[in-house]
Amino acid sequence: MEKIVFLVTSLNSGGIENYLFRFLKHYEGHFIPIIICKNGVHGELYEKYSQIKNIQFYDGNLTYINIFLFYKLYQFLLKNKPDSICDFTGNFAGIPLLLAKLAGVEHRVAFYRGSTDHFHGGRIKNIFNLAMNHLVFKNATAILANSNLAIEYFFGNLNLNDSRLDVVYNGINASDFLNNKNNLRVELNISKEQFVVAHIGRYDEAKNHITIMKVAKKLIELDKDYIIILCGKNVDKQFQNIIDKDQSLNGRIKLLGYTKDVIKVLNTANCFYFPSITEGQPNALIEALVRGLPFVASNIKPISDIIPLDYQSQLIDPLNVELAVKKIQEIKESQELRENLNLSEWAIQNFDADRLFSQFKNKLSGK
Repeated sequence: MEKIVFLVTSLNSGGIENYLFRFLKHYEGHFIPIIICKNGVHGELYEKYSQIKNIQFYDGNLTYINIFLFYKLYQFLLKNKPDSICDFTGNFAGIPLLLAKLAGVEHRVAFYRGSTDHFHGGRIKNIFNLAMNHLVFKNATAILANSNLAIEYFFGNLNLNDSRLDVVYNGINASDFLNNKNNLRVELNISKEQFVVAHIGRYDEAKNHITIMKVAKKLIELDKDYIIILCGKNVDKQFQNIIDKDQSLNGRIKLLGYTKDVIKVLNTANCFYFPSITEGQPNALIEALVRGLPFVASNIKPISDIIPLDYQSQLIDPLNVELAVKKIQEIKESQELRENLNLSEWAIQNFDADRLFSQFKNKLSGK
C-alpha cells in the first residue's frame, strides 16, 4: 500500500490540522499516512488522528537546525521508502524536501497554507527564510497553496508558468454540517429570540480578536438581543477576566475556547463575523457559508477570492468597527437580506470535498 509522509508543526487544532484530518478521513484505508509533528508535540487532535486506519506517527523535533535530528529524518525516509512526502510548514519545508530528494522519495510536495510569512523577521531570519524558499523551489515536485495570494507572495518573483505551482482550495464534506441539527442555545442559556453573532478561530493576532471585541461591545450597547459567541483555542483564557470585570458583557459574550462542537456553534448562530487581517483560505468562513449563515468578513484577497462578486459588499476593512456594526445590524433587521446571503448551495458546489481532495491526492501521486 502507498505510504505518504505528512509534516505539520503539531496536531493542535488549526486550519492545517483540520484540513489534513478531513483529507485523511476522506481517503481512510486507501494509503498509509505517516504524521511527523515538527515541534514534537501531538496536541489536542492526536486522539482523533490516532483513530484513522493505518496511521503511523514519527516523533521528532525539527523546529530548529539540529543536524542529528535531520539526519534521523533522512534515515527514517531511507528505511521506510515512502512514495510521497508533503510538508505543510511553508518555507520551512526546504530542508525536509531536500532530505526526501536525497533519500529517493519520488513525489515531494510543499503545501503553503498561509498567504504571508508568520514571523517578524530580522536580517538573519530573512536570509534564512529566503534560503529555505530556494530549497523548496529546487527540491519540490509540486508547490501548492490554498490561495492565489500565497503563490504570488512566496513565488511571485519566479516563473508562475511553472507547472508545479497550483492552487488547491479546501474541501468540505457538506453533509457533516447539514445533517447535524443540534445547537447550544439551551446549554448556553440563549433564547430563541436572541440574535447570535459567532466567530470561530484560535486566539491569534491574524484573527483580529481586538476588533471583534470592540464590535461585540458596540452591538451589546445597541441592542439587548445580541449574543456574541467566540469559539477557539485560548480565546477564553485571553478574554475571561475582561468579561468578568464588566457586568454589561457578562452573559452576553460567550467564550467557548477550543471545542469539538463547531457544527453546534454554527447551528446556534444567526450571523458569522470574520474580520481576519491575514488568512490562507479560511475553513471557518467556508463552513459558515456551507451552513448558509449570513456573513460579514474582511476584504483581504484570500477571502475576496472565494466570495461571489455579487456578495463582495459584505467584505469590509477588517479594522472598521463602525461599518462592521452597521452590516451586522442590517442582517439582524432584514429577513430578506438574511435569506439573500444564504450561499449554502453555492458553497457546497464550489468546495466539494470529493473534487478538491481528489485534486490534492493527485498532486501527492505526481499526476
